[in-house]
Amino acid sequence: MNTGDIPTILPVFILKYLHRCPSLFLISLTLKSHARVAIKSTLTLSLYLTSISHNTTLRKIIKR
Repeated sequence: MNTGDIPTILPVFILKYLHRCPSLFLISLTLKSHARVAIKSTLTLSLYLTSISHNTTLRKIIKR
């Protein structure tokens, strides 16, 4: 199987999965979206905190 075959096979597999258990598919989708949101929020928070710490260290260096 080539890597070019994957895009054609994936939709068929997803459709079969959806047909069999749509509720499970929806649950997995919502969980994925929640995970993405959580990851994004934690990343932004960590970036914000690191930027604050960098700013304070820069201010201390500048004051010296």
